[in-house]
Amino acid sequence: MLTIQKSESVVPHLEALPIFGCAGLSFFQSRKIPYLLKARPMHRPRRPNYSRTLKNLASATKASYHHLDRAASALGKWMTTDHTGLSRSLSNMPPLGFKEACHYILVRFLIMLAGAVLSGAIVFVMIAFGIPALISFLLSP
Repeated sequence: MLTIQKSESVVPHLEALPIFGCAGLSFFQSRKIPYLLKARPMHRPRRPNYSRTLKNLASATKASYHHLDRAASALGKWMTTDHTGLSRSLSNMPPLGFKEACHYILVRFLIMLAGAVLSGAIVFVMIAFGIPALISFLLSP
């Protein structure tokens, strides 16, 4: 059996260390013994890789800025678009005098008001009669 004798490069408290199969070392562990016997501190603190962290942070910031910019642009385009078609109807409207324009505006206003009242009535009927009917239907055996 081969042994390593104490020398200058070996840790001072090791007298002699068997290389093959002694002290519970496997063959692969025993091959690492010359590396393990180098004089070095027992605990080597791990230093964080700050440059990689900064690169990741910069990349994430750039990607989030890109997505936020695209979302803001899309939202701005959506908000400035006429979804009601009012500008198209005003451009297609024939030239009117003052009385005709007031009549047109009043008729459109009354139609809008009637639609709002009708929507409110439908919501009231659904809440006043629909919810109690639904509850009684669910609780009846």
